[in-house]
Amino acid sequence: MSGLSLKYRLLKLILKLIGFKKYFNANERDMIAKARKSMDKTKIPVLSHSEINYEIKDFYGEKVVYITHKEPTKEVCLFIIGGGMLVHPRPNSI
Repeated sequence: MSGLSLKYRLLKLILKLIGFKKYFNANERDMIAKARKSMDKTKIPVLSHSEINYEIKDFYGEKVVYITHKEPTKEVCLFIIGGGMLVHPRPNSI
């Protein structure tokens, strides 16, 4: 009898059946192209608010959402996002 646990053997079989190894052996360019293709399907909603300007601009080939006040204000909120999974603002978030 094998020294490996039943749980380990079961997980190993599942990973083999779903092709887990093939996914990580794929060419880096193919993986990036596939990720870009899936990201291009993402739709950024066009939001509107009585006090806020909401613009979507192109910056080095990527979409950037600019949210500014219509009227000048003395207060400032600098919102910088970086790293990880980024998503567009939800309609109920402003």
